[in-house]
This record gives sequence, C-alpha cells and structure tokens, in this order.
Amino acid sequence: MKSLANSILPGLLLVGAIFFIFSNVEQSEFNLLFVAYSLAFGSYVIVVQNAKVSNLWIWIGLGMALRIASTFYFPSLSDDIYRFYWDGMLWQEGIHPFDFRPSELMGQLSANPEFSNIYPLLNSQDYYTIYPPVCQWVFWITVQFSNSIEGFSVVLKIWFLILELLSVYGLLLLIRSMGMRETNALYYFLNPLIIVELSGNLHFEAFMVCALIWMVYFLMKKQWAISGSLYALAIMSKLLPLLLGPYLLFYLWKRKKHLSFFVPAGLLCFFGFGLMLFGSDLTHLLKSINLYFQNFEFNASIYYILRELGILITGYNQIWIIGPVLSLFSAFLICKYSYQWSKQDDFRIEGIAILFFIYLIFGTTIHPWYLAVPLTFAMTSNLRIMAVLWSYLAFLSYSAYDTQPVSEHIEFWIIEYGLLFITGLWLFRGRIHDN
Repeated sequence: MKSLANSILPGLLLVGAIFFIFSNVEQSEFNLLFVAYSLAFGSYVIVVQNAKVSNLWIWIGLGMALRIASTFYFPSLSDDIYRFYWDGMLWQEGIHPFDFRPSELMGQLSANPEFSNIYPLLNSQDYYTIYPPVCQWVFWITVQFSNSIEGFSVVLKIWFLILELLSVYGLLLLIRSMGMRETNALYYFLNPLIIVELSGNLHFEAFMVCALIWMVYFLMKKQWAISGSLYALAIMSKLLPLLLGPYLLFYLWKRKKHLSFFVPAGLLCFFGFGLMLFGSDLTHLLKSINLYFQNFEFNASIYYILRELGILITGYNQIWIIGPVLSLFSAFLICKYSYQWSKQDDFRIEGIAILFFIYLIFGTTIHPWYLAVPLTFAMTSNLRIMAVLWSYLAFLSYSAYDTQPVSEHIEFWIIEYGLLFITGLWLFRGRIHDN
C-alpha cells in the first residue's frame, strides 16, 4: 500500500494534465502543450516505477478512465479526422475514395453542406487517400452511426476504446507467458503519448498495435494460422507491419511453418485489398505511397543531416533521391538483422521494436504517434528506456506548429535527437537484456 500511496499525487497530476491537454490546448500552443505534457509524463514515470502487481488493476482502471474521458473531447492536436470523415461520407455517397482527390470532387459535392464544410479543413485536398482496408471499413461503418463530425468522433473513439482494452489484455497475457513483471504493460498503457495521440487524436496505430500484440501472442502459442491472420489485419490497418515480413519469413521458414502463417495472411490481404480496390485505380494508392516517401518531411533525424549536405552541394533539396536511398538502406538493415535473429531459438519480441526503430531513424517523416509500436514491444528489454524517452522527446516536434506557415526549430531537433542518440549508444554498447 505504501507504493500506492506514493503514487496517488502523481496519478492525480497525470489525470489533471491529460484532461488539460484534451480540453484546453490547441496544436499551435506549443509552450502550453509541452508544459502540460511534461507534467503528465513525469507523473507517468513515477507511477510506473512505483506500480506493484497488487495495485496493477487500479492503474489499468485509471488508463481506461482516461480513454473513456477522451471520448467527450474532439481531437485538437490533429486534423486527420476530417479526412477520415470525408472518406466515410464518400463511401456513403457511393463514391470510391481512391478514385478522386478531394479537390476533384468539390464541383459535384459543393451543394452538400457536410462536404463543403469539411473540405476547407482537409490537410490533403490534392492527394488521394492513403488509408488501407481496415481504416476504410471503420470509416464507412462509423459514418452510418453519426450525422456530424462531432458524432463521428465519438463513435470512432468507442472503436478505439475497445481496441485499447484488447491491447492491454493481450499485453498482460504476453507478459505472463514470458514470466515477466505484469506492471511492464503500464509502460504502454499509461504513457501520455499513447493516451493523447491514439485515444485522444484518433491515430490508427491503435488498430495496428492491437493486431500485432495478438499476432505475437498466438505466434508464441504456435497457432500459426491465427497469428498470420492477425498479421494481415495489422497490415490492412497500416502498411508499416510489412517491414516485419523478413523476420517473420526467416524465422518461420527455419521451422517449416511459413506456409501455415503466410498462406492465411496472404489470402486475407488479397481479399481485403481486393475488395477495397475493386473497380478502382490501384495506381492512385501507389502514387500516395510514393508521394509520402519522396515529398513529405517532418521531424526526421539522419535524413535532415543528408538533406542539408545535399542542399550545400547542389543548392536544392534532394529528397527525391535521399528518401528512397534511405528506405533501401533501412530495408537492408531490416533484412540483415531479421536473418541473424531467425537463427535463435526464441522469437525476439524486442526485435519488433528494433526493426521499427531502424525504419524511424532513416525515415523522412516522424510524427509522435509513430512510436506506438516500438514503445509496445520494447517493454521486454532495457530498450524500453529509449522508447519511453523518445515518446517524451517526440513532442518537441509540436514546436513546428507555433508558427504559420509550419516551421521546425533546429534547437528542439538537436535536443530531441541528441539525447536520443546518446541514450541509444549507451544502450547498444552493452547487451540489451530481458528484465
């Protein structure tokens, strides 16, 4: 009880800070946001460090209560919800979201007040949608139960609430099966980034994380077909789990279980993407993916260094070359480590975190919520120190929104990646061990 008593005040501060962010802070108010987030984060660290198995369910209950509370607040730090709603309304109108850019549709939809009101709020008016099947199904189903963007937000957050409950339950089962401390689940479940970005701002990493947790659980239980089907659902939520493909293939090939895993995974992806893209132009999706890697840049690390060198040498931004080259190098490292780990007897859970870290370190666009997967699977080793630290430092990227047009601040970039790389070097000098 003493540990619980020591955590009551930090727990209350965590609740207060999260509520303050939900209700009072806009994306452009960086100073206010970072102070509140710092208070929430410091409280979270104290709570998790003092948590005991005997009071675990109190803290899980607190995490659920914060997620339930988020249902009553409209997303304030992201405008992605407007594209979610737009795609959902297009399905309702019988228009395929992959067929047209929003700017191409406004001529025929301008008479509809819902579309005309949402259109100016879109952050991607001239781009085809990039959201894969699970997202599109959720958009279409959710819009059936709402007649406004506010109602859409509430229903969507109920989806996320269910997913987060499934995620923490899966985490606990996974942790128990490994003989680890159950309180390690709180590194994910009480993390302010997860609560604010996934439950609060409705980023679909929540779907991906949930599917991957259960994929790993059934993989360890040797239920290959179920695990493969969940892997497919993760890919159909966000495309990023594809980067785990080499590790899963090498690992399962050695055990002659690759067909049991990848056949159901492949079939589910084939039918899922096939149904979504049926009658549509596949090149539109490919254009959106290509655009992401060759045009978008935000809060990157190594890419920014190479970008400045490129500008110094050529006089202009070389993203169209540097982005794909870094992606290829990232793919090489992912395949290299995947092959090495596949020779080990046990599936390396923290390897998922490492592979995602490789992708993020060499990526051109890094938003805070991208850290959800490495934060989840780093809990099985001391790598969680790096994951937790980055989940705090990543919020420095919101400083870019305090100016119009959006402009990143070099001093915050130096702090974020300077501290991150120092911590990473310290961790990787020795063996990352299970804890």
